[in-house]
Amino acid sequence: MTLGDTGSVLLTTLMGLVRFFTKTDSTKFSDANIKALLNLYYHEFVNEILKSGSDIDFNMTTESIDITSGTSVYSVTGKVLRVKRIDISFDGSKWYKLTNFDISERSRPLDTTSIAADFTKNNPFVDLYLDNETLKLAIYPTPDADVTGGIKIWKTLEITELSGKDDEPSIPEAYQKYLVYGASRDYFLKKEMFTKAAEMEKEMMKVLSRAISFYANRNEEETFIMEDGYGDNFGK
Repeated sequence: MTLGDTGSVLLTTLMGLVRFFTKTDSTKFSDANIKALLNLYYHEFVNEILKSGSDIDFNMTTESIDITSGTSVYSVTGKVLRVKRIDISFDGSKWYKLTNFDISERSRPLDTTSIAADFTKNNPFVDLYLDNETLKLAIYPTPDADVTGGIKIWKTLEITELSGKDDEPSIPEAYQKYLVYGASRDYFLKKEMFTKAAEMEKEMMKVLSRAISFYANRNEEETFIMEDGYGDNFGK
């Protein structure tokens, strides 16, 4: 289901559905406000699925990072929601998977001599942390040679927000109503129509529950069972 054109009231668009449930037009509920709320709940839906423990990724990509000799900390581009895997090559030839650990759990010092003594290239570790929303990688042991593309990371980034009229959420259509119910709920809350807001929230939770169950089953089974926009299973 697409976002919809300016002032859309079509039931086949996300904006049109919001206006259908709220019984509004563009003067009562602006396009800008609807788009902002739809994107807010788009982010929320994806985060809820990831938080549920699902292995499904909505916006996974890879990045190669150049290694600089003597430098242990590197920045990852984009707003990262989840890291799937990180590999490193200290010489541009042999590759090793980095093991994640929390540096605060280390009892020994972090001076150069101790790090060199305790960490080896064939069993490297990485400490992940955020610095002003930028994901940082602290590599142990510290690389001692320049390597082009020596670090490779598989990461899940925040989804791209909906903006154009033909944009469509990268989630099954059966669950796209979560965005619509959320935007409608906020409208009713602002208008102090609390019964209507509660109805929308109830529908949101129904959609989210179905989605979490769907993605959990997809983790366990090789068969990918999709649903159409009305919630009917097909492809079984």
